[in-house]
Amino acid sequence: MKQLIAFCLMPLIALTSSAQFTLKGVVLDDKGTPINRASIRILNTQHTAISGEQGKFLIENISHGNYIINVSSIGYASINRQINMGDGLSGIEIVLQPSFKQLSEVIISTEKRDELQQNVPVSLTALSSTQVEDYRLWNINDLTSISPNLYTADPGDKRNVTSIRGIVSTSYDPAIATYIDGVNQFGLDTYIAQLFDVERIEIARGPQGTLYGRNANGRCDQHNYKTS
Repeated sequence: MKQLIAFCLMPLIALTSSAQFTLKGVVLDDKGTPINRASIRILNTQHTAISGEQGKFLIENISHGNYIINVSSIGYASINRQINMGDGLSGIEIVLQPSFKQLSEVIISTEKRDELQQNVPVSLTALSSTQVEDYRLWNINDLTSISPNLYTADPGDKRNVTSIRGIVSTSYDPAIATYIDGVNQFGLDTYIAQLFDVERIEIARGPQGTLYGRNANGRCDQHNYKTS
């Protein structure tokens, strides 16, 4: 009998897992006013949306599962919301606070997937685009005064030497991995010093070899805004 029940449930489970869902929502400010052109992004997927004049948005064809959505808009602190598609969820209301009242919640990708910084057991410094502008960081060498245990400098030939927790190498086989938009900068000559169009900077202290291979006793990640 138990085997028969299990056999009957299998098509139902398969049907649920393959079902596609629609997420509806509205983005408001702290006074209840709709926010136009807010950006809504479901982390680790290709699903994105922009809110309309009434603050409403719609995302279709979402698979069953648990997700984190990131909502941001100019002048407001970005927030994240955990959702479960297929759990009777039909619509959500997102309230954004002005950036002068609340700090943005930080999203990082140090483990090669977007996730909340407080959920990652890694010693790191994450800087948003707003912080880069507020701190007036024009050059990667300026990060020395912001991030603990980080030292970057020009050895005299316009290249950049990066040290984290005292680990440094001036050879063309550096001990500290530098990534820009997920691409490893293999040698000292390929480091990009100027901070243009920066969306996020992540500086991870401690060995990163499990995910990033050799030459990753520390890691500096730069993510630029994508242009279409």
